[in-house]
Amino acid sequence: MMSDIAQEVQEQVARIREMMTETTVMFPNRNINFSIYNIILNRAEKAIREQDAVSLVKLLPELQGMD
Repeated sequence: MMSDIAQEVQEQVARIREMMTETTVMFPNRNINFSIYNIILNRAEKAIREQDAVSLVKLLPELQGMD
């Protein structure tokens, strides 16, 4: 189960990073601030590294809601 939640969080992190990259490419002359996104993504990556199941479970819905 732990690997399932960690895998899902990793997929969400990858999805959001890709979305951030695409947005930056689509709007190159805009100053888009992704600081809140980066904070949450860093927390998610730390939880994955530390295999912190509680943090992963808390972060997953937050990541899924980020569009």
